[in-house]
Amino acid sequence: MKLQRIAAVMVVAAGTLFVGSTAPAAAAIDGNLFDFVSKTVSGSFGQHLSVTVMCRNAGWKVVAIGATGATLTSMRPTPAFDGAIVTALVSVGPSVTATIGCVEPAEVANALHIEVRIRDHASGFRDAVERCPAGMIGFGGGGGFSGGDSNYLSADLVTADGRGWEFGGNVVNSGESTQLDLFCAPDDGSTFIVSGGVASTGFFQTVRAQCPAGYWAFAGGAYAANPDGSPNGNGFFTESQLVNGTTAWEVTGAAPAGGKLVAVTRCTR
Repeated sequence: MKLQRIAAVMVVAAGTLFVGSTAPAAAAIDGNLFDFVSKTVSGSFGQHLSVTVMCRNAGWKVVAIGATGATLTSMRPTPAFDGAIVTALVSVGPSVTATIGCVEPAEVANALHIEVRIRDHASGFRDAVERCPAGMIGFGGGGGFSGGDSNYLSADLVTADGRGWEFGGNVVNSGESTQLDLFCAPDDGSTFIVSGGVASTGFFQTVRAQCPAGYWAFAGGAYAANPDGSPNGNGFFTESQLVNGTTAWEVTGAAPAGGKLVAVTRCTR
């Protein structure tokens, strides 16, 4: 994937947009060179857990964030994109394991970084979507709330058109802001989106988005859908991560009967 040099971060907050200048340059993400790091945190039933896992090498950047174990409540990159913070509620299993895929800084240092901070005081379910500028793809994103947790995570994935990121969850405290972060890069056609879905039974199910032979998966995510395709605020996940030799993204969770459980990932060489 070719990345164009972007000189500054783009920040979206309360309707204000700041965009940095650009200059020509290029780099490539090589799926063979991802470095994966995992960390596990355990707790007691009903406890909210938080695990921070950092890239192994100084300056490396996270492009894939996955987790499994307990009920996932948020997954997002650290402010410097050098690791990830995953939160979970101990209701199914006693622990949560977060796994990240990191790349050398030269491969993404020239990508556009978007930060979204929505100061919405609504209680209950919130859904945030942010898209990259025209001609760019979204990857390496994640979302959560300013308090660092949520009651449920119903959507955390690249958008269906591949141009942005979506986060949906039930906020713990209505005074918290919704937060979403993602990378954007010019779309040169070298990466693409694959998805997998299953009609929900209302019980736990597993679904997988599999890249074709010769490709690696990254920047995947999970989605619990209503019958009309909108996010369902009562869906939840216990797994959203790379599997099958990092060639697929797997999701385990539940959505209300009549809806759909979806796994999505971006594929690269």
